[in-house]
Amino acid sequence: MPPTVIGFYRMLIGGLLLAFLFLRRRKLKDVYRVIPQAMLCSLFCSLDLTFYHQGIRYVGPGLSTLLGNLQVFFLTIYGLVLLKERVKWTFFGAVPLAVAGLFMIVGFDWPGQAFAHKLGFFLGLASALSYSAYLLSLRRFYCAVRTLLPSKSWPW
Repeated sequence: MPPTVIGFYRMLIGGLLLAFLFLRRRKLKDVYRVIPQAMLCSLFCSLDLTFYHQGIRYVGPGLSTLLGNLQVFFLTIYGLVLLKERVKWTFFGAVPLAVAGLFMIVGFDWPGQAFAHKLGFFLGLASALSYSAYLLSLRRFYCAVRTLLPSKSWPW
């Protein structure tokens, strides 16, 4: 089965299970208020899985996973720039180390790399950006659901 199809079924099964758990506990009129946020979360998660699985095809699971985990840096930059959060000095030491490690894995001969390898690299970065957007939208969704549901009725 192609990797995108596998990702689709993973999302479908998990989404149906969570929808069942949520609907079992709440009235439908309350659910309509959070559906747009839930759809946004699922869109970003689906994009992440698609980019990740396609990236595996071009650069392998190791590099694709490493690139996807760069979301930590994207989220920190988001917090630093847009939310004006303070960042520890260790972050500024970690960024050059991560970039150096990435260059050691990807290789310094970027123009000499095959197109498929470059495509896999950018798919991995797209996976990291999608996962970052997923985490941010999930936080917003969680806040909306928390106002809807008292903690005793959470289905999870």
